[in-house]
Amino acid sequence: MSAEKRNPYDVECGKRLVLARTALGYPKRPQWARLTMTADTEEEYRQSLDLLRKYENGDTLVRPAYIAKLKRLFGIDPNWIYSNDPSRMPAELAAKVVELQDAEADESEDITP
Repeated sequence: MSAEKRNPYDVECGKRLVLARTALGYPKRPQWARLTMTADTEEEYRQSLDLLRKYENGDTLVRPAYIAKLKRLFGIDPNWIYSNDPSRMPAELAAKVVELQDAEADESEDITP
């Protein structure tokens, strides 16, 4: 999907999903997909990886069922993914994602004329 057609809200939720993955020490999407998505066959894994890419790029809004799974596994709170409110996450994870968000904001300020 082209950037012009993506819903800005979906894009922001996808960015927070990437930040959570990174904060938890999974910089690469394939490893994260194997850990967090259900796939019994290689074809299902490829489909899961494609869905995760769509979530992270903001092509598709992250489904609540997937966020519920991330909450069970890691404490990633739906309020943070959907509303940018990290207050209900474990303190260490919340601190890491806020730090990454701040670093990302600083980088974007550096390239803004």
